[in-house]
Amino acid sequence: MSHIPRQAGTLPAITDARVKHMIARVRGFLVDDPKVNRLIDGEEFSDRQIYWALVEVMADFNEWTPSTNFSFEDFRHRNLLVRGASAWLLTSSGILQTRNAVSYSDGGATISDTPKINALMSWVQYLQSAYEQRREAVKRSINISKGFGTGYYSDMYYLQSGAYYGEGVI
Repeated sequence: MSHIPRQAGTLPAITDARVKHMIARVRGFLVDDPKVNRLIDGEEFSDRQIYWALVEVMADFNEWTPSTNFSFEDFRHRNLLVRGASAWLLTSSGILQTRNAVSYSDGGATISDTPKINALMSWVQYLQSAYEQRREAVKRSINISKGFGTGYYSDMYYLQSGAYYGEGVI
């Protein structure tokens, strides 16, 4: 049973092997397995919902400065996608659980599922923070490589290579 409403028609069919692999990695990270899900029947998140989360995280990464245009095929930081998609999925699940939270009392006993929501939100904060820190580190690295790149060298390079002294110059 799925906890996040499906967004029919917003994503193309999941046919790419890399995308299927990433979906499996997110599912594995979240331990979203029918064999261990004791309170729900089946998986909590559908493949489509995980794919949607991966697309959202990839868009977030690409839009963050400096802007990039990575796709699932050429993005090397797979763990970053897994952590970001997991935070995104758990946030969506937490919103749904909060909306459907019920507390009731009977015979002096009060039952509430709020503690579960609080625990879920602490995991979301941890994953979101880890994702954002890693995203910023990767973007900083990309920015530095674009700034220094290849083909443009400082005077120090030429001094150390001997190019100023006639060495290495054809």
